[in-house]
Amino acid sequence: MLGYPPQRSKFIQLVTEPSPFYDPQPTQPTQPEPDPNPDDDSNPNDERQRRNERARIRMAQKRAAMKLRPPEVQAAYAARERGYMAKYRAKNRANLRRIEVRRRQNFYLERYGPVVHKAYVNARRANRLLAHLKMLQRNGFDVQHLEDLEDSDDAASVASQ
Repeated sequence: MLGYPPQRSKFIQLVTEPSPFYDPQPTQPTQPEPDPNPDDDSNPNDERQRRNERARIRMAQKRAAMKLRPPEVQAAYAARERGYMAKYRAKNRANLRRIEVRRRQNFYLERYGPVVHKAYVNARRANRLLAHLKMLQRNGFDVQHLEDLEDSDDAASVASQ
């Protein structure tokens, strides 16, 4: 047993002895788990489609069962679902906005073609720039080139490209 205070030689011996906690033995590298279905040639998309189909059927059953419930239970369920959707929308607002922009862009491209779409995008950019500069001027910012941009054909040429 060590006395108090510990003798210097005993203390040094304790500190220098190898410890299993500080000097762990090297371990063998772990092997990846073998595939439980080695002969399964299924496509991951097929599995996803099966999962989506099961979920679709389950949700249809759930909706059918909800129609048989009293109106106040239906109202409470609907309010809860609206809350869930609002939370999802708030969390994914930027992604949802990007998805909507891309959807509208594809629709416009299919309907009017790439040339008209490019002119439309450029005109919107020019109009937004002018509106932004006017707003800055209204709020007291010094925007010297606003009149030059309005008077020149730059805005019209940007819009017509």
